[in-house]
Amino acid sequence: MSDYLIKQQRKFEDYSENYRMEANKVFRELNQQLILFATAILSISLFVFRNDSFLKKITNFDKHLLSMIWIFLGVSILSGIIQFFIDYFFFKKWANAKFSIAEGIAIGEINESNLHSKALEKQRNIPFESSTIAIWVESISLAIALILIILLMIKLIFV
Repeated sequence: MSDYLIKQQRKFEDYSENYRMEANKVFRELNQQLILFATAILSISLFVFRNDSFLKKITNFDKHLLSMIWIFLGVSILSGIIQFFIDYFFFKKWANAKFSIAEGIAIGEINESNLHSKALEKQRNIPFESSTIAIWVESISLAIALILIILLMIKLIFV
């Protein structure tokens, strides 16, 4: 392979790594903001809706709806925490793979002739991005909770 192609390959590998890191950074920030928002809504709603005069005013259906709101907010917060662990183990796998490659080079197990194949072998079973299932559950349950809160507030204001 020519020097030009090797330089271009390295350049695009660096671009790819930078974009992957930026995407993961934004993803983690989104997760933190969703947890913060759900926690704030849960805290405020617990304070507002646990008022004795309010509880005397609402129906049993409203109480069940309020319970469902709190459950969805709890699921959102719990899913966000689970996403932190998913991300932690994802980054730990990548760190171990990168360290293993560097260690292989240091001890002489990996050299110029087998670098490409050994690097691919050590990174083979590691996904390119962490799982997003937990953040989808977090987002959807938070959205459902917000919709239910709005419906409950509309019902209480206009009924």
